[in-house]
Amino acid sequence: MRMPRALNRSWHMQKKAIQLFGAERLLLTPDCGFATFADNPRNSERIAEAKLAALAQAARILRERHHIA
Repeated sequence: MRMPRALNRSWHMQKKAIQLFGAERLLLTPDCGFATFADNPRNSERIAEAKLAALAQAARILRERHHIA
C-alpha cells in the first residue's frame, strides 16, 4: 500500500512504539507539532487538519493489523 509521506512517517513511528511497548499500551494523541498559537499561528488550519487525518488513518491501519478494537 502506498501512503502519503505524513501518513507513512506517522505509521512507522507508531509501529516502532508498538514493538517497544506493545499495542495495548500505545495511545496516539495530537499533543504537539501543530504550532497553532492564537496570537502567532505557525501552521494553517489545513496543515493541522492534514496532520490529524494522517494520525487517524495510521491508527486505523495499526488497529486492523494488530486486531485491536
